[in-house]
Amino acid sequence: MTLADRLNRLPVKAGAAFFCVYVISQVFIAMLLGHKVGAELVPMQLAFSKHRFDTIVTGWSTENLAQFQHHYYLDFIHPLWYGVTLAWALAKTLPPGRKWLVWLPVVAALCDLCENVLHAIPAFNGTFRELDQPVIALSSTFAATKWLLAAVSVVLVVVYFIRARKPSSA
Repeated sequence: MTLADRLNRLPVKAGAAFFCVYVISQVFIAMLLGHKVGAELVPMQLAFSKHRFDTIVTGWSTENLAQFQHHYYLDFIHPLWYGVTLAWALAKTLPPGRKWLVWLPVVAALCDLCENVLHAIPAFNGTFRELDQPVIALSSTFAATKWLLAAVSVVLVVVYFIRARKPSSA
């Protein structure tokens, strides 16, 4: 049985529950990050260069760094919520020949976890501001891949949901 088959067997209530937990988790993560860190999180994730990374994180206060650390308590489980939600939605909406695309949000979630590890360990051991160029480039690559695959997954769900609802013109 494929991943798409397994996900397709989940009832709509289960998919809706995963989506609700995702939204609640996202709200709590935003609250933990606060305004400054929350606004600068994606640019920091996608910095790719030490110069851009340093420009962002050197502006963070000790309190901002603590907010960044604390968001990881939820952010390590957060990929599960959006990964399952998007994979389930894809399994429900994709045509049979495209069911392999359910793996896109799974890979996005795995990239998110890799990025989290590369940021969380230095954040908790006090070396976050000293990340070197290879780690920044690698974590940014994981982040860019995560965002791209998640966005493609959302677009696919919307497109195939709309296609399934359109009356066929025959």
